[in-house]
Amino acid sequence: MEITSTVLKLRSDPLLLGDYNAYRALCSRRISKLRRNLYGKSTSRSRKYVAKSAVTTQDIADNSKYAHLLVYSAERAWAFAMYMKSDSGASGLSGPTRSHIITRFNKAYRYASQLLLLLQDPESTATQNDVLEARAYADSIAGAVAFEKKQWEKALKHLSTAKIIYLALSNVARGDTFKDILSSNIDPSVRYSSYQLRLPRNQDIDTTSRQHFPQDDEKLLGAIRELDASVLEEPEEAQVTTGSSTKPTAIRSITWRTRTAPVEDADVAIALGSVVNAEKNLESYLNEHATDSGRTRADHFDEILAAWQDTTDVIKKTIDDALNEGSSAGDERIQTLQIIYTYVNYNLISWRIRRNSIMATGVWDDKKEKEGAGATAGFKEEVALWDAILQDLDQATELPGVAADEEFGNELELKRQYYLALKCSAIAASHANIGNRLNALALYHRASESIASAVSLSSQLQADPNDPFSVPVAKLTLLATELKANVQRYHALAEMDRLTEQSAALAQKMAFKRPLIENLGAYPEAGLDFTNLIAFPPKVNAVPVKPIFFDIAWNFIEYPGLEKEAAPITRAPEATTPMEVDNARKEEPAPKRGWFGWGRFNMNKTFKIRPTEDNEMALPRRL
Repeated sequence: MEITSTVLKLRSDPLLLGDYNAYRALCSRRISKLRRNLYGKSTSRSRKYVAKSAVTTQDIADNSKYAHLLVYSAERAWAFAMYMKSDSGASGLSGPTRSHIITRFNKAYRYASQLLLLLQDPESTATQNDVLEARAYADSIAGAVAFEKKQWEKALKHLSTAKIIYLALSNVARGDTFKDILSSNIDPSVRYSSYQLRLPRNQDIDTTSRQHFPQDDEKLLGAIRELDASVLEEPEEAQVTTGSSTKPTAIRSITWRTRTAPVEDADVAIALGSVVNAEKNLESYLNEHATDSGRTRADHFDEILAAWQDTTDVIKKTIDDALNEGSSAGDERIQTLQIIYTYVNYNLISWRIRRNSIMATGVWDDKKEKEGAGATAGFKEEVALWDAILQDLDQATELPGVAADEEFGNELELKRQYYLALKCSAIAASHANIGNRLNALALYHRASESIASAVSLSSQLQADPNDPFSVPVAKLTLLATELKANVQRYHALAEMDRLTEQSAALAQKMAFKRPLIENLGAYPEAGLDFTNLIAFPPKVNAVPVKPIFFDIAWNFIEYPGLEKEAAPITRAPEATTPMEVDNARKEEPAPKRGWFGWGRFNMNKTFKIRPTEDNEMALPRRL
């Protein structure tokens, strides 16, 4: 029949927005559509109400949709009641409104009871699980009716019956269908009814439901035992099969910073018990596999971290519920829960730090076997892990009650300085790996200062040998010694690098500096450099000479190898033949000059050479 899954599918979308009226309209549309499919379209044109025929056992045997019709009708009445209840707001419910709400719940219960009676009939061909689902559904609505009437004992009885049935069904069925309906409706109502009846707070919901389950209904008890008999047994009476993990034992109190806080809430006690089991499993594994790599051991921390995280969520929810019930932050119960909350969060942070430390050790082991890019990636991963630890420690300082505890604050500061030194050391090693020794020296010096602060704080604190997360003084001293040695080593290496750079710079400077003999025209203000007087051995350099001015006749220049080709020049000493004068040039008017006899000289008309009879080329003459 799938009664529970049908209800969850109906409630999923409208109730996600908290709109019960939309859910009611959805149920009405489903009922109308289903009636048309089952009974056919009405042929009557009259608008008068026509009573529908009642659903029978034979109808359900023929078609399971008849059972869904009853479920939709019950859900519509339930949605109407919840809509009126939520619509009242903070003003409270008046008498007529509360009466109307109870009437709607009763109508929903009538439909659910009718469905249960029909399914219990053998002619309906319903399975045992279908009958149990119908019984749980009917009891959940009956519990809502008693809850609205403030009949807490009766409400707890009906709700406990529904919870035990859903627990038994969830253990044999796949999926989270039954767990979802438990967490959405049943569990909050059981918890509030227990609160109104003043039941012990250290009693969990499952135990409360077992105690208020009707033991006189033999038929129901037999059906549940056929599914899962363990849901009716107390945890101490449950038989544990060979090879399976034991059920968690409820923790009654915790001790945190010399303060003992009782654990009164059952959910918190069970969650802390599961954490204890997870810690035992992890410690036994770490002791047996101490020689494994850091990465392999770190992978087994998931269980303990998940257990602590679940416990944190349970405590946070318990505190919120207590505040919503009207408790103030100064109440003793809230103060106790705050102590437990700080204790659980600190342990969660400490286990994360321990996991990251083991992973960083594994990265260091892998890094020693690699070179180049592989080693660089290892340095980055190690630094990221140390940085995550520092962030966790900063988160621990913000926990409730830590700021008022000076000694605990000093312990956190000691751990922060210790892991800061490890982080700086890892960064320094990465710089040293690429040959940057000066940066490595600065980072090692910073790490040495951090570990010195941690050692100073350790002398003021009293070591707790039972604390697995404390940093031993021997480990601090060993790291301080290693960092001091690295500081001295890289100080020497950095000094050697500095001297080498100075020698290279001086040699380069001397190679390009002019000797004194070539710079005699400048006064040496800084003093004479007697190591650079002359350039020895001398080098071949260009010699400056006076350039040839080509203002003479080209024919007077004798080139090597052209003596035989040129004709000998003969001159007549008696008389010289004057150069012929260009008459046309002579007739030209004299150029205009300036006031003082110069200027306005045309440089384009300067020389003109004409050959003579005696020689091939005569000297040029100014015209």
